Amino acid sequence: MNRPGPERVEEILADHGELRDATDDPELDALRTAIFLEDVFGIVLTDAEIDPAQLGSLEGMRELLARRREAG
Repeated sequence: MNRPGPERVEEILADHGELRDATDDPELDALRTAIFLEDVFGIVLTDAEIDPAQLGSLEGMRELLARRREAG
């Protein structure tokens, strides 16, 4: 699978931020975001990575994807 470049990653994350339907439940939102990231980027997140503090912000998602890019 071809990995999207940094510019495309930014576009995808921006689109996600605009289109997502946030709830009042941070854990549910983190789980939904994790499924989105796994589907779009072809990764599998660990339980520890499915964290509302990490997945609840654009910066957190960027950091997670950057770590994955460096590791893989």
